[in-house]
Amino acid sequence: MSDRVMEKEGAAAAAANSKSGIIRFVIDNVSTLNNGGQYSPEVEVGGVSWRGNCYKSAVNRPNPARPVHNNSPGVALGICSMHKQSTLWNIDIDAQFILVNSDTTKNITAERTRYFGHETSFTGAYLLPWEEVMNNEKGFIKDDKVEVEIRFSITRMKGIKTTPPLFDFTNSNDSRHDIALVINGEKIYASKAILASYSPVFLTMFNGDFDEKNNNEIVLKEIDRDELIEMLHVIYPTHKKISDESAEFLLKLGDRFLIPYVMDRSEKFLIFSSMISNTEKLRIADHYRLFGLQCHCLSKLVTRQNFLDVKESTIYTKLSCETKSALFERMLKIPQ
Repeated sequence: MSDRVMEKEGAAAAAANSKSGIIRFVIDNVSTLNNGGQYSPEVEVGGVSWRGNCYKSAVNRPNPARPVHNNSPGVALGICSMHKQSTLWNIDIDAQFILVNSDTTKNITAERTRYFGHETSFTGAYLLPWEEVMNNEKGFIKDDKVEVEIRFSITRMKGIKTTPPLFDFTNSNDSRHDIALVINGEKIYASKAILASYSPVFLTMFNGDFDEKNNNEIVLKEIDRDELIEMLHVIYPTHKKISDESAEFLLKLGDRFLIPYVMDRSEKFLIFSSMISNTEKLRIADHYRLFGLQCHCLSKLVTRQNFLDVKESTIYTKLSCETKSALFERMLKIPQ
């Protein structure tokens, strides 16, 4: 196994089994924030998936570190456990909820200790009154965006198995592998049955009238080796999470090998991601014909300035006529 792959896979395993984590995300269009809030992408800590949620709290729940306000609505931040596998689990965490200021010495922080279980999967904290967050001079908001962060540690855990199944795609001696995929002279190993069950492209290679049918090796061109390993981790039962860094190249591979599962998971991840701009998501939706992601992007365009931002962006001229038409139709629905 190469040092590069060992380092990447070791880091992924460490992240999954670590008992501490950080969720950092940017809230777009914060002026339209409601009590449903905006969610972060999922992160895996202690073998459990977690998501942050920034929302507008209708009633003041005072932050002990801040003066009491007169029941004014404000920005709140929470964390939720996505663990749903059984009713026989519980977790205790210590969490810090942070509203980031351009001057980091003025960050607003609230701390909570929380018990999580089957019926208790969320905790949050009121951070700052709405009018202070929306005041540009306070340093929390810029271009209708705010940045938030959650730092948390698991202090106790019961009833959760944290060791996922492991697959080493560089090990030729693993009896579960029966095909070598050769990329730029380097081999990675996989199962024909798993590849063929997800991809009609691989199914045709293995069973059709092609040279690859009777070979134990297949040469793949114009593919990044590490990116293909990431895709294998997604379709294998390793529970590997999609990230902001991997979503687009997974779409590229899913499109090339006609794997709807990879395309669907990547699209759903992008819909919830707050680290990728709406304009960039629109470009990706257009390129890969992702209708759900396109609808999500259009729903975020709520002012004429939003449309002007897309029109003046570098990606606009590359959008298809169909997407430009959808943008125009959406703009017509915006009140004058």
